[in-house]
Amino acid sequence: MPHKDPVLRRERDRERIARRTAERQAAGLCPKCGKRPPEPGRRICAPCAVKARAAGRARDARLRAAGQPRRNRERARAYERERARRQAADRIARGVCTKCGANPAEPEYRLCSPCARKRRALDRARYQAGKAAGGQGQPDLGPIPESWAMIQVFNGKQPWPAVDVRVDFDVDPVPKLRRLVTQLKNMDKVLHTMSFDPSRTFDVYGVVFDMYNAQV
Repeated sequence: MPHKDPVLRRERDRERIARRTAERQAAGLCPKCGKRPPEPGRRICAPCAVKARAAGRARDARLRAAGQPRRNRERARAYERERARRQAADRIARGVCTKCGANPAEPEYRLCSPCARKRRALDRARYQAGKAAGGQGQPDLGPIPESWAMIQVFNGKQPWPAVDVRVDFDVDPVPKLRRLVTQLKNMDKVLHTMSFDPSRTFDVYGVVFDMYNAQV
């Protein structure tokens, strides 16, 4: 016999549905219909998934026709930010790439080598697309060619950046900055010694590296 109190009725319905779902999942069945096993990698079977997608499309169509948003955008963004934060924290704790979650992260980095290469390629493509579209500029002045470029990298071991490189007043600064960063990578151990124990730089490596007079 149904309860007269709507709040109590909803609470009992939630408990009943939760028990039924747990029983069907324990039996290896779709928790929606309880007749067929779920699809590989999914919680529900194929027919129930088709019905769920159709119901979702119909609901979205009704909301669009009424001029209402599909969902609360602020809540959705907040949920996605929190979910991404939890996912990144979990992957960092496991020592895997925060992007793909499959490969181990590179030492002192959060990405694996393939994901890092993809990100660098994407950044270069975005830069080239922006440059082809006119680059930086103002509506009243038009496009202004880039005359400087810089990069800063923090590794979390000290408050100052581990890499802080800048190219000023150059007709094509980005390729020059890329070459300079490549030189820095080749001298990573020397620069590390210079940063944390400058007096040992010459004793260990036999060189004194002058960043201000470096040839790009």
